[in-house]
Amino acid sequence: MLKKMNLNVLIAIKKLRWITKFVKIATINLFIFNLNLYGDCLKCHSNLIKDSLSISPHLLLNCNDCHSEFEKVPHPLKIEKSSCSSCHPEVVMNFEKSVHFNKLKCFECHGKHKTISFKVYGGKILVQEKCSSCHQKEGEEYKESIHFSGIKKGIKDAPTCIDCHYEHKILSPLSPESPVSPKKIPETCAKCHENTRITSLYGIPPRRFSTYKKSYHGIFLYKGELHTANCISCHEYHKILPSSNPESSIHPSNLTITCGKCHKDKEWKLKDVKIHVEAKKEVSFGVYVVRVFYICFISFLGFMFLLHIILDLRRRRK
Repeated sequence: MLKKMNLNVLIAIKKLRWITKFVKIATINLFIFNLNLYGDCLKCHSNLIKDSLSISPHLLLNCNDCHSEFEKVPHPLKIEKSSCSSCHPEVVMNFEKSVHFNKLKCFECHGKHKTISFKVYGGKILVQEKCSSCHQKEGEEYKESIHFSGIKKGIKDAPTCIDCHYEHKILSPLSPESPVSPKKIPETCAKCHENTRITSLYGIPPRRFSTYKKSYHGIFLYKGELHTANCISCHEYHKILPSSNPESSIHPSNLTITCGKCHKDKEWKLKDVKIHVEAKKEVSFGVYVVRVFYICFISFLGFMFLLHIILDLRRRRK
């Protein structure tokens, strides 16, 4: 009865994960050893269990839930690698489609016994650190970006690596299914930059995706011209900065270089060219006037053609 009561208390603690930040590890260990979840494994691996599993999301698992091949203790020195698919089948299925499959194992990001819950310990900063351990150049560029600056300030909406590349199904940018492929990168950026809640909350210029789709670049991209400029062609991959920053690729002083990657004509006054143009009176009066004129003109032409047809049919009947 007492053992069952202890188990219920432990499950309650587990559900309220945030409380583990404040509960001493010694107290958790006391529950674990009282319940004897790890059985004979404690005889040899007591330090490993105390130091690692006590702060792991796998706290309530038995050893043989992962190491199911053990039939007796002591076990052979050579053991098979544990499989995460029995508990995380969907995650493993996505990981099998990733560029990391056959190159990385789950524990290389999440740890072996001291399995890290990114949401509880470190959050988005920890994700960036993990990815940067292999992708050092990209990590350094990202740390200079406005996105990472937002994360350091505690802004939960600021994106980190997995917000753009996915968590486990990480694909090559050359794959059409990748969220950072040429055709899909605008839609990936749109998750934040077309989100009215995010743009209004943080003062970000709105409707970046909708205006891009109506631009020369956007029209050609969605017609299948994948070499047409997309978001990262101008804003860079990882070192994304606002146009007010002199280091930004879209700062007025750098536009000739940025646009010059495609447009070799140096006579263009590229710094005066607007990309995200809205046909609104208060935003771009010239574009607004042209749009209204064409709407009225085309409507008038349509009406005149219809009138011509009606009058012609009437004349023929006479």
